[in-house]
Amino acid sequence: MSYNLIADIGGTNARFALCENGSVIPQFKQTLSCVDYPHIGLAISSYLDGVEAEVEAYIRPVRGVIAIACPVYSDQVSMTNHGWSFSVKDLQQQIGFEQLDVINDFAAQAMALPWIPEENLAKIGAGDIEENYPKVLVGPGTGLGVAGLVPNGNSWIPVVGEGGHGAFAPESEIERKVLEIFSAKFPRVSRERLLSGQGLEDLYETMTVLSTGRNSEAPEQNIRKEAAWITNQALQHKDDVASSALDLFCKVLGSVVGDIALTFGARGGAYICGGIPPRIMPILQQSTFRSRFEDKGRMSDFVKRIPTYIVNHPCPGLLGAAAAAVHQWDERRL
Repeated sequence: MSYNLIADIGGTNARFALCENGSVIPQFKQTLSCVDYPHIGLAISSYLDGVEAEVEAYIRPVRGVIAIACPVYSDQVSMTNHGWSFSVKDLQQQIGFEQLDVINDFAAQAMALPWIPEENLAKIGAGDIEENYPKVLVGPGTGLGVAGLVPNGNSWIPVVGEGGHGAFAPESEIERKVLEIFSAKFPRVSRERLLSGQGLEDLYETMTVLSTGRNSEAPEQNIRKEAAWITNQALQHKDDVASSALDLFCKVLGSVVGDIALTFGARGGAYICGGIPPRIMPILQQSTFRSRFEDKGRMSDFVKRIPTYIVNHPCPGLLGAAAAAVHQWDERRL
């Protein structure tokens, strides 16, 4: 039996699977550690060889889609947080494929949106999806990813940019104070400076300074905490500063997602993914995220119609790569 290869490549893990007619075949999912392979081609070959050894009547794939965590603008691809760098044409020849598409990982996650099961979506607030309208995806994690998904007849076209690097716009007195402190540390304060793992750590440090007056530059103060610690403390209501930092994080996220939804006219829905939102889902659902999302002055009524969802799917990158595999032979500009 012949399948398409799909992959979701991050800085740490390389997730592989096979798909048929846009559906991921669960028994073929496998995760490899990127550091175990000096080149991406070796990781692909190792995966395919392993499947071939286990499956009877197996025909090796000759077409595939790879979603990868870095910009993809040309034949040469260089990962941001890992050492793999390669030519798509050379890789295609090395693994013996007739066709190989390499797309940005957020393009893949955007492509996954129409196919994510309802049980993997947690709705926040009101609004209903309107068919045949754009969708947006915002993902705070290591950085802040942003993508849109635009309907095109019977298919979808992902639009990937760098919206996470748009400027942070404070909307309250405490946010103006945060901007002042961040501006002293960074030459420019983008959305990602707050809405990311490092951003949450900087927020905690800043909120500690504002609430206690402690000097963050004094090493003995030791007020710097890791994002995982901050979220755990806030979820367990064990640290007031952690709770305040995460509350501010949710407020700013609501404003940013609302701005991006406005930009795209995303009446098809606004989706929040990434490593942080699923972990803080109880806090996010009870926060003022949704009210900040809707608070758009004269455009508030428009935004109130747009539903917002937290994406809690184990492998949206693979799901999106499988969706892209269905359309890749017609839609080349992913």
